[in-house]
Amino acid sequence: MVGLASVGLVGTASADERANDTPSADELNAEIRRTFKAGDTDRVRRLLEGQELEYDLTTTTVTEPEPASDADFGIQSRYSESNSELSTVVTSATRNNCVWFTVNMSLDSTHNRFRNARHVDDVVGIGFNDDHWSIIGQPYISVTDDYDVHSADFYSDSLSQGGLAGLVDLREAGQGPFPDRLPEQAYVTLQAQLQNLDDVPGTLWGSYEHTWASTSFGSISSISGGTGPLSVDLSVASTAWDIADPADPKRAL
Repeated sequence: MVGLASVGLVGTASADERANDTPSADELNAEIRRTFKAGDTDRVRRLLEGQELEYDLTTTTVTEPEPASDADFGIQSRYSESNSELSTVVTSATRNNCVWFTVNMSLDSTHNRFRNARHVDDVVGIGFNDDHWSIIGQPYISVTDDYDVHSADFYSDSLSQGGLAGLVDLREAGQGPFPDRLPEQAYVTLQAQLQNLDDVPGTLWGSYEHTWASTSFGSISSISGGTGPLSVDLSVASTAWDIADPADPKRAL
């Protein structure tokens, strides 16, 4: 993608066996989510190295300026591409041939338009080749904002070729100085434990697609997975912007 500025952080901590798994996997993953929400990716790196976990962490922002005209986006309010940030981290798991993969999307700065992009869900997801990977256990998804109006849930259909998708329902704040606008900031997290099936790591992908529609008839027709960013087919709707990060799980296995 043109205009992406990425910073990759690859852990080099030792892989010594730990006598005690402290904090627990659930506690560690919760701390990763909280730290991403605080916007401190360096602290995520220090956290993982402190636990002597192998990992790969990437943060991506878009440096290109916003379009000068709203013509491509109609009258829908949306989050700013250039002020939002996608982070992914893949870490070692205690089970053999398994990793934890976290996708965090920090949505920031809304544009002053007449209506919100609330008619079509955004999509957050993990892409992988299902010949090499499968999801084990119960994945996690959440979205938080200042007014607790957004919500997120998993996409109900399976993805062709492999992957996991979540739907993010963005709604106007309903309070504050601009009640008909999206909350100024929101944080979306998708987290899953993945098992490697054949000792071929391949590449994992974290992706996010921000959508809009001018009428309530807009919808998501389908979502496809596989290696690479998720592909979202929209009906009576359009993509405002999308962003994706590859992650190398080899070190974490």
